[in-house]
Amino acid sequence: MTITGVLRANRIRVGLGAALAAAVLLTGGMAPALLAQAKSAVDPYWMSLRKDKAYLRTGPRDIYPIKWVYVRKNMPMKVVGKESDWRMVEDPDGTQGWMHLKLLSTQRTAMVTSNGPSTMHDAADPKSRINWRAEPGVVGKISDCTATYCLFDVAGRLGYIKRDAIWGDEDLPGEKDK
Repeated sequence: MTITGVLRANRIRVGLGAALAAAVLLTGGMAPALLAQAKSAVDPYWMSLRKDKAYLRTGPRDIYPIKWVYVRKNMPMKVVGKESDWRMVEDPDGTQGWMHLKLLSTQRTAMVTSNGPSTMHDAADPKSRINWRAEPGVVGKISDCTATYCLFDVAGRLGYIKRDAIWGDEDLPGEKDK
């Protein structure tokens, strides 16, 4: 049995349009998102999407244009900035933008990013029985990470997956504070 998912099917691009142009004009030519980004750096840490639908914005308020619409609950996000109840996040493709804290969860998750299906083993040992194969883009909860494996839970289907096959497992400096 194969656990499947498609990376590019998990978000939809939304045009920035006239709203971004107006925002730039109102700030004397300097985009407000860049102003907010400059004063908001934090030690990176992990969060995940709490909702099935979440908006990534160009700045830390609802007035800023939507940059992306994510439609994948539990997708991992790296938090790289903070402004009040807003977090600057980075997705698995490296795209950055702002999300309201109510759209994010502290649940630790990861996404399969290998070139092909990755095996999920019975134990953190490559010689152990293979329980599942997870295709690129599959998202699951992670726990019990060793130096080379993490326990990966995809809707109750468990197995140890190699850390180099997923994004969201990295130990980050800000994790100590969470």
